[in-house]
Amino acid sequence: MKSFLVVSYDNDQQQWFWDLVGARNRDQAEKLVRKNRPYVQATDAIEATELTDVAVHLNDSSPAEHLEQFLALNKK
Repeated sequence: MKSFLVVSYDNDQQQWFWDLVGARNRDQAEKLVRKNRPYVQATDAIEATELTDVAVHLNDSSPAEHLEQFLALNKK
């Protein structure tokens, strides 16, 4: 079993949720959240190890670099 952070969204209430769940894989983690939060319209999961990598990258780079990467995504 792995640990996941699952982000979900309830469009009706315009509210975000962040749940920490244990599951075998990403799909199972998302299904678990959708089962327990049937009112959400969208879910996305990230494994704890991936989340750590993202946090390290976020900490090691500047806000200007983040903006540059974001703007480059929109040019594709």
